[in-house]
Amino acid sequence: MPTTHPLRPIRNWVNEALSKMDGKFSAMYEADLKGGRPSIAPEKLMRAMLLQVLYSVRSERQLVEQINYNLLFRWFVGLAIEDAVWNHSVFSKNRDRLIEHEAVTPDMKSANARENASSSASVGARSLAQDTFLFEEIIEA
Repeated sequence: MPTTHPLRPIRNWVNEALSKMDGKFSAMYEADLKGGRPSIAPEKLMRAMLLQVLYSVRSERQLVEQINYNLLFRWFVGLAIEDAVWNHSVFSKNRDRLIEHEAVTPDMKSANARENASSSASVGARSLAQDTFLFEEIIEA
């Protein structure tokens, strides 16, 4: 990526914030009954979720598609050109795991539950609320 691209300083800032969250991620792995790391590293998952907010990607399916062919997205997330991109449903399950273990923010779980009680028309609002909480958590880190 060009050294002048606006995502470059954001990526450095996000990497610093995520390195401070290693303890949360380690605890999440220890609590996982299956053992081992989840299919998507939480650092990559959180970077992808941030891209979803920054570029107003409407769905996880579209986000995964963007990551599949957009070199800028691959670079930001930390995927090499030859790395396989995740299935959107795997992405959703791993995002839910972050929420379950409160690795993103404790408030997100209750916000997610409130939004799930709403009609299916609120899917976009639920996604935006989750992404906003993620962004606030990274800022506070």
